[in-house]
Amino acid sequence: MNPYQFVPFAEPAELKPVVPHEKIDGSLNSGVLRCRLTALTEFFVSGPQERVARDQHQRLQFCRDSGTPIIPGSSLKGSIRSVFEALSGSCLSLAGDVRKRRVRNDILSYWDKRRQHDYQVPDGFAPCGMRNEFKQKKKACPACRVFGLLYSGEVHLGRVHFSDARLVSDTGFREITLEPFGAPGPRHRTFYGTPESGNQIARGRKFYYHRVQGARTTSEKTGQNKTVEASLPGSVFEFTVEYHGLRDDELILLVYSLILEEPMRHKIGMGKGVGLGSVKIDITGWQKLDVKKRYQNPGTGFVNVSADQLELELQNVRKRYHESFSYAREAFEALRDIWTWDEDNPRDPQYPSYMWFKENRNVPLEEVPDDAGQYKVRPSAAPRGSQRSQPEPSRSTSSSDAATLKQLQKQRDKQKQQEALFEVPYQDREVEKVTILEVSEATFAVSLPKIKGKTFEVKKKNPYRRYKVGSKIRVRVHVNAASEITRVEEA
Repeated sequence: MNPYQFVPFAEPAELKPVVPHEKIDGSLNSGVLRCRLTALTEFFVSGPQERVARDQHQRLQFCRDSGTPIIPGSSLKGSIRSVFEALSGSCLSLAGDVRKRRVRNDILSYWDKRRQHDYQVPDGFAPCGMRNEFKQKKKACPACRVFGLLYSGEVHLGRVHFSDARLVSDTGFREITLEPFGAPGPRHRTFYGTPESGNQIARGRKFYYHRVQGARTTSEKTGQNKTVEASLPGSVFEFTVEYHGLRDDELILLVYSLILEEPMRHKIGMGKGVGLGSVKIDITGWQKLDVKKRYQNPGTGFVNVSADQLELELQNVRKRYHESFSYAREAFEALRDIWTWDEDNPRDPQYPSYMWFKENRNVPLEEVPDDAGQYKVRPSAAPRGSQRSQPEPSRSTSSSDAATLKQLQKQRDKQKQQEALFEVPYQDREVEKVTILEVSEATFAVSLPKIKGKTFEVKKKNPYRRYKVGSKIRVRVHVNAASEITRVEEA
């Protein structure tokens, strides 16, 4: 499967006045969140590096401060802002070109090495800094009000500060050579544009799937890939988030963007498309600030939320997010699907091969086959875990080649099993839109169009969704190597 998918644009968020920094309002929220970040896979955040020639292999070191590994606060802030924007219908802070502005929408411009690729952005998502609402009335979307904005002379300093995340529990670092991966490919308009618009309107916000198995690596070191000093799974970093003068809904969205909910996990750092960067973020402490008391009596005003109360507070945040931002439900459900962390049913995302792209330029993102990453891959460039084409063994093969013959037989057996999948009505993880037949407390029942006379029980995935008999729903079909349907899950 392709390593990334797009979260569709939610309904545009309401623009509200930004709170000026010189204003002290006791009804607004201020405080400090103490956070813990735990690595689930290898992950890498680069420090300053020496430049190398384009065709030279590069080795990158993990970011450090005085010898201590860190994740810069700016990296954390950018990662959390992208989640915040998607879950609230905030503006596209990098979109927009005043010179090309349309009457009702704007242009999102991507650049590759050769030229610019323009996509239209739906009405309501132009950067706040280029809108008259901000220039004249100082109104902005939730993300710009909280994280700030800077656009052609229009400035609003954000109301949150992320500290650097410092390593507190080290499981070690290891140099790994990653599979080749390049910059985003916006020239593939069938991936980045919506089919119904003729690939002229942007699909949405780009996020990467998790790969529970970890990073895709190779032993080959070329100018097309990099060797990185990766932090190993289990490493723990800690950081703080200070916030000042946030409205209730802004604070709810900030906290929710940090903790998410089961089974979602964050992706940060470099190499997300090849399996790096899966992490879990927890809030371990919450200190609330009464700004009036602080200024009336310096050194006072902070109140620590107890450990027992903290979990109740976080549960309430999750509930209130779904109540306050129900208009963004489609975006939330898409991000939930992309960022699902499931060790029992791991996905195996991989970029389509060069030859697949070359021969399938007009295939839309939804129709990329699971094996596109192995399409006509040369043996010398085959990634870890792939099947390389092998010559037929000679009858005169000596006994010393027994291990090789055994490996070849395993590969043939695996290939036959994969071919058998195409003989059943469904491929593994194929998605169908079906009708709900029955609903119980924890599950609902459906039938599959390609299999007559049989129903399947599906576990409810979203506790906030209304499941009704007769309504349509998307499900994912899981097929094992024996061509049997093992499970049907809500997509």
